Amino acid sequence: MAKSIVPNSAPGDALYDWGAGAYPWRPVPPPAVGEGKLLTLDPANASDTANYIYLNWQQQYVGCFAFPSGLNDNGWNYNEYQPSNIVLSPTPGRAIVTARSQSGDDTRRIAEIQIPTIYEGSTKSQIPNAAVTRALFDVVSAAPYDDGIWAGGTRISGLCVHNGRLVANAYGFYDVSGAGTVKQTTLVIDDAANLGPTNERGFFYAVRTPGDNLGARIAGWCTPIPVALQAQFEGTHIMGHSSGNIRSGASRHSLGPSAFVIDLDAPGSITGASPPADGAEITVEELMNFPLGETTSMTPQSLLQNAGQNWTLLSEAYYGFIVPGTDTYFVVGYSGGHNGTGQTIGYQGTYYPFDPANVDNYYWCFRVSDLLRVKNGEIQPYEMQPYEHGPMTMRWQGTLNNITDRTVRGGHYDPVTKLLYVTISSADALNESALCEIYDLSGVAS
Repeated sequence: MAKSIVPNSAPGDALYDWGAGAYPWRPVPPPAVGEGKLLTLDPANASDTANYIYLNWQQQYVGCFAFPSGLNDNGWNYNEYQPSNIVLSPTPGRAIVTARSQSGDDTRRIAEIQIPTIYEGSTKSQIPNAAVTRALFDVVSAAPYDDGIWAGGTRISGLCVHNGRLVANAYGFYDVSGAGTVKQTTLVIDDAANLGPTNERGFFYAVRTPGDNLGARIAGWCTPIPVALQAQFEGTHIMGHSSGNIRSGASRHSLGPSAFVIDLDAPGSITGASPPADGAEITVEELMNFPLGETTSMTPQSLLQNAGQNWTLLSEAYYGFIVPGTDTYFVVGYSGGHNGTGQTIGYQGTYYPFDPANVDNYYWCFRVSDLLRVKNGEIQPYEMQPYEHGPMTMRWQGTLNNITDRTVRGGHYDPVTKLLYVTISSADALNESALCEIYDLSGVAS
């Protein structure tokens, strides 16, 4: 029987209040499950308990629910080109999500939903839709500092709740001018329990050094660093993003999942006691990033030689987080072209697999200890390599013309319940809603 689900806890619990002051003074958690071991989804490693802790992915499925219907009065739309982000709200039983208005203006919006009873069955028509508790609203136009250079519309590409505030990352969808002209990355809504544009701050610009332009390289997920590791990382959260077949301009992206550390508890941080002015730069530390052209990076060696690569021209990452108690930075998304030999991907306006079945929902596992090696100057951010990667079967992914139709589009890990929420895209041909599948990681996470 699936475990009982408590979507989140009351404000002020361990999820939202990990202790006052800067991270080095937070209490040390109890000994972790699988401390220092590598998470693996590969059954071949299951017996190597000295080095790995095995996650039987499909057996950890708990249940699912659907985003609000795309046909109802709220005007919701779930497009294959859109992320479907989710983060638990400070209000118990609710979540904050992203979707697109059906008005056709291509503007990304944020809303709040009531999570329905989690469906554990196998009949698709019985999957319940979430109810809307705060209707979609446009966060981009509401930001007090917006230089108007959003190219080809915006994508809200990551959500995080911290210190009672909502942090959202965004990037310009079609920005191909060199390294990209869109520099703004992050906004904040000051009261995550009372969403609205009136208490919004930003946009802010994530930089490594003053004047830098990280843009789309960072503007994706924002996930907490486990408390026990925050002193070593000198930060509280990891922000990351990646290139992708539907994310234009390879030169402005990381061609592989990225990882940048930010301290959201520092007094001068965007969620701190003395936040910076709207339009200010916010400093992050680069720990993993794969610029175009780095021969040691995950970039495919050739546009035509894709098989066997860690990362292909069809790869996209949508959520990455450190699994507490392990040595693993776990990233989920989808990919294709890995199977076969030689040329497996072609191009006709967009990249596509020669074999339509050669596309899967996908995961990549990196060592946390390697991220710390980058921080210590032992290796370069583009020298990071996954120790494991491969396809992952979602319960409701389905197929359309032999191509995976429902692909991973977002995620959220709840350290209190140890549940991983993974959103998958709508089945456009059937005009269905995006789904959220839930997986229990309590057997591998501390």
